[in-house]
Amino acid sequence: MDASNPLADLKDIHLPTDVSIFPLAPIWYVLISVIIIVIIFLVIRHFVKTAKLKRFNKINVQITELENNIKITDAEVIIEISTLLKRVAMLKFNKKKPEFLYGNKWIEFLNHTGKTTDFSAIHMEGLRNIYKNNIFNNKKQFFTTTRSWVRKVI
Repeated sequence: MDASNPLADLKDIHLPTDVSIFPLAPIWYVLISVIIIVIIFLVIRHFVKTAKLKRFNKINVQITELENNIKITDAEVIIEISTLLKRVAMLKFNKKKPEFLYGNKWIEFLNHTGKTTDFSAIHMEGLRNIYKNNIFNNKKQFFTTTRSWVRKVI
C-alpha cells in the first residue's frame, strides 16, 4: 500500500447507478390497474348512455310528430302510440312476448316494466282497448306518460 496516496486502494469502488422508476412497488401496480379499470368503465358507461339517449331521441321524435299531427284523429294517435310502445317492448322484453298482450294484460305489462301505475290512470284508458273510438281525456299527460315509460325502459 502506498502511504503517499491514501485513495489508491479505492480504484475498484464505483458510484451506484441512477435509481430507475421500475420496478415499482407492488402497490403501484395495483393502483395503476385500478385507475385503468375505472377509466375503461367510465368510457363504456359514457358510450352506453350516449347510445340510449340517441335511441330515446329517435323515439321521442316519433312521439312528438304524433302529438303535433292535427290531420289524424285521437283514436289513430292512440293506435300509433300503442304500436310504438309494442315495438319498444318487443325490443327490450322479447322473452315476455309483449306483442300478444292486449287490454288489461297490456296495461299491467306497461305498469310493471315501467315501475309505475300511470298506465292505469284515466288519461291512459285508450291503450286498454285501442280499437274503440277513443278520445283523449288529457292529451298532454298521455304523451308525458308515454315518454316517461320509453325513457325508463330504454
